[in-house]
Formats: sequence, C-alpha cells, structure tokens
Amino acid sequence: MLFRSMKKSKESGSEKLLIPDKLSIQLKKLGLGDFFGLVRMIHNPKVSRRLSYKVPGSILKALAEIFVRKNSYKFSIVYNGNMIGVVVLENPNEDKTVYEVGYFVDVKYWGRGVATEAVKKIVKVGVEELGIKKIIGYADVSNPASGRVFEKVDFVRKKIDKGYVYWELEGIVK
Repeated sequence: MLFRSMKKSKESGSEKLLIPDKLSIQLKKLGLGDFFGLVRMIHNPKVSRRLSYKVPGSILKALAEIFVRKNSYKFSIVYNGNMIGVVVLENPNEDKTVYEVGYFVDVKYWGRGVATEAVKKIVKVGVEELGIKKIIGYADVSNPASGRVFEKVDFVRKKIDKGYVYWELEGIVK
C-alpha cells in the first residue's frame, strides 16, 4: 500500500491527511521559525507524555529547554516543506565522543518510518561531522515503538532502569 487512506480519527473526529506509508524526510537546523510547529506538537498529550525529559510547568518552559540546551545539535524533521518532528544529539561526554539522541514526531506521522529515518540521518551527521564514537538513546518502557526505532538503526539494548530502556550504538566508523 503506497498511501494510507483518509479516515476519521476515533479520538478527534477529524480526517487524516493522505500521507504515504514511507516518507522521504529532510533534516534542517532547528530555528526560531520552528517555534509554532513545536508548540503544536508538544501541546498534543500523546507527544508530550512521551518526551524523555519532563519540564515542570508550561509548554513554553519545555520549548525554552529545547532551544537553550548547550552542546546540542537540534534539527527539524521536514516533510513536504513542513516541520513534522525534531531530532537532537545532546548531553555529550567531556571529550564530545559520546552523545544522546532524542526525537519526537507529530502524531499524524507515527508509524511511517519518520523517526527511524531521522535517527539514521542524525547518526550520520554525528559520525561524519562531529566524530562521535558512541550514541546513547533511551525510551520509556511503555513506548515499544521507540525501541523498534533504535533496533532498526542497529542500537543494542543495554538495560532497563527507572522505567526506561537504554540503547547504545558504539564502534561507529566513518
């Protein structure tokens, strides 16, 4: 099936867009022009409850956290000119050879390979442009789809701790 058919969402009653099953995405540096797209996505409880970091308070505090993080590489996930998610490399070790990867995708695009492609692309950026040797990811145990993303990008499951599954991609060579 090349396209998913248009259906009414049981939860919202609204019609979904006709979107291909597999999407060709691009990454672009996250900028202030992405602010309202971020607000829209984070405002959706299905997205915000899956964020690995919890920022107490308002959505604006959560957005500020995304924009002000130092030593991070933040990209918008873009499809057909529209921002449909975010992928980041952040929290490096002291010599900047180990980073964490994180991402979130607009609910309308779940299940279409967007997160997998975004993680593949940011891993390539990390290896080729930043010289990263190891990337760590983690996902809430109640979110097996994120685990499948890491598996598809060849991360190895390392442990479960405090409600999160920890994944590693190491021995990365150019």
